[in-house]
Amino acid sequence: MKVAKIRVTDFDKIRKLYLAAHNGATVGHVVTTPALDGIRVTDLYVHPAARKSGIASSLIDEVKKRNSGNTLVLRARPYGVKGPKLTQLKAFYRKMGFIDDIPAADTMMLKVADAAPGLPDRSRFGDVTKLPREKALKFVVQEHLAHRAGRHYDVRMGTPETGLYSWATKKEWPGPGGKIMLFQQPVHRYEYGDFQGTLPKGYGAGMVKTHDKGAVMVTHAKPDKIKFIVAHRGAPEYYTLLRRSGPPADPKTPRQRETQGGNWLLINTTPTDIKKLMGIDPAAAAKLRYKSIPAQEVEKLFTQGNIIQNKVDGASMLYHLLDDRIEAASYRVSKEGRPIIHTQRLFGPGGAKVQVPKEHVGTTLRGEAYGEREGKAIPPQELGGILNASLLKSLEKQKEQGVTMKSMLFDVAGEQDKPYAERLAKLESIRKFLPEQFHLPESAKTPEEAKALWERISSGQHPLTHEGIVAWPQSGLPTKVKPMPESDVWIRNVFPGEGKYKGLGAGGFEYSLGPESNIVGRVGTGFSDDTRREMLTNPDRWVGRLARIRAQEKFPSGAFRAPAFIARHEDYPMKTASLIGEVKRRASAHVD
Repeated sequence: MKVAKIRVTDFDKIRKLYLAAHNGATVGHVVTTPALDGIRVTDLYVHPAARKSGIASSLIDEVKKRNSGNTLVLRARPYGVKGPKLTQLKAFYRKMGFIDDIPAADTMMLKVADAAPGLPDRSRFGDVTKLPREKALKFVVQEHLAHRAGRHYDVRMGTPETGLYSWATKKEWPGPGGKIMLFQQPVHRYEYGDFQGTLPKGYGAGMVKTHDKGAVMVTHAKPDKIKFIVAHRGAPEYYTLLRRSGPPADPKTPRQRETQGGNWLLINTTPTDIKKLMGIDPAAAAKLRYKSIPAQEVEKLFTQGNIIQNKVDGASMLYHLLDDRIEAASYRVSKEGRPIIHTQRLFGPGGAKVQVPKEHVGTTLRGEAYGEREGKAIPPQELGGILNASLLKSLEKQKEQGVTMKSMLFDVAGEQDKPYAERLAKLESIRKFLPEQFHLPESAKTPEEAKALWERISSGQHPLTHEGIVAWPQSGLPTKVKPMPESDVWIRNVFPGEGKYKGLGAGGFEYSLGPESNIVGRVGTGFSDDTRREMLTNPDRWVGRLARIRAQEKFPSGAFRAPAFIARHEDYPMKTASLIGEVKRRASAHVD
């Protein structure tokens, strides 16, 4: 039986009437009294022909939703000789979250439930294997000052379809490597994730307020193990839940029905050591050093023995091969010294699933991550926005902007003592086992091929780069050549916008030629609107970073003529020795 949408009207200007209809005929209704001291009394009726259709559940749900914050007293009578027995009604209303308030008479019983959008069934803990994989789920931590259980935190995740799977703990949320016990609670209604206020009576009575709220992505869900990523913060955080109380048994009593969730161990598995994550010592993982020559001298690199490759407008990255997956991380580490992980930003919530031959397991590769749209690399600023956003925002940006993340591999980390031709051959062998989003650069091995590649790049015809080429000798440092002169400067201060940017974003930044040398100039052009807003809102994420600029010339003072911003270097660490205090001081000076 398909029931029309429930209609609600004023019954007599005081009471509310909820009507469920089928084929134009009323098949169920609820009448509620006015709220008195936060309590509403309700009467429910369902036509005998519709009692197995779920209409009663739908009506009760609607009443609870519309009376959030009140307590409901459900008054129900048996429906005559052919109707359900009182014991059946008891079982049904208990399932709907109502509890016995007073002993029921033969013709009437009273039930009480919180009308705030809470739990529909105190014996329903849900099948955790039904948690959707690799999509954003609502995540909320509610601080609950319960009258009976005391102060604790309720951890919830789910969708409108699944409801909120729930756990409770009295412990603070664990940092990396930390562990706490969580005790599973019944599945709560999805709307309850937005609830803040006081539950006046019954299950969980007490004050509820939001402690944390955002999104998680579940990557693994078995009856005794759940893996998920907290995706709404600046850096993704990784967690594992392990069921410690054994599988749920077949409950025999009401008490057993209400304790089937069991206890779970929550482990914060967020990596803190780049060596453990990437299988390589930080010194060996440092950004590769290059020599550089001006564009007018490029042809002297086109000699036999050199391998000439295109660069790409991307961000340098490390890729660590495991037997069944790939981890991707920046060369640099966070201010806390932790790895900056890009695995899910590049490959999605589930990561890159691979089957790597044993001889290559544990290998770490060097590459450039970039975004591709309509066959071309996206601008560096746009790429920086994707890589610096939270995991949730990064994936949303990629979808909205039509960007596919790609990775161009160009070297094997830790094997610089071997000839480059040998390392390149190893890359070609490994590439066969990787997803299609991985590829190698174009490699020119003759002077003619090298000249043709250079001409495509310098004329702006190459779809992936305007940055130039890299020349790999058989041994020693590679040499890079850029068609247009670029320079690197240190960001020392962010200044507010003026004119059309006043109040809307930063005007630009002041720069120096060394991380703590004298400020020599300003850069005020080349920024997107999003970049200007980000700079003004979070100047501490900019000051101390190395930036790429393009300018007409360099003055003797060290300042550049008409400099324009290209992008931040995402693979160089922030220099923070004395700059954090400076950015805080300058930021406070700009507050009106």
